[in-house]
Amino acid sequence: MATISLSGTGDIQNVGQVIYNAVVHGSITGECRLDVKSDFEDGSVRMMVFEKFYYRTSNRASLSIMISQKGNQIRVNGISTGAAQGMLVRFAWGAEDNFSGIVEKILKI
Repeated sequence: MATISLSGTGDIQNVGQVIYNAVVHGSITGECRLDVKSDFEDGSVRMMVFEKFYYRTSNRASLSIMISQKGNQIRVNGISTGAAQGMLVRFAWGAEDNFSGIVEKILKI
């Protein structure tokens, strides 16, 4: 399991679109499985769940992203999991770090 936590300023719609483009259009096997947005009086929350097939591990990894906005402040939290192999020893070959790293890399630009 790999996690990310980033914060900054921006718009929840734009940040979500940048993440979507990087994961789905930036890879052959990336898919968006869920994209839900909820608005409140003082902010918004957007939950996005992605799935990607990794050939080197021969399985799928999941990336769950929660984007929250209050005013122009944005927080992005993500968890990547599911790419490990083995029943007793979970070895992921770096796939989970790679998947969450995609989001971290594009948002730090």
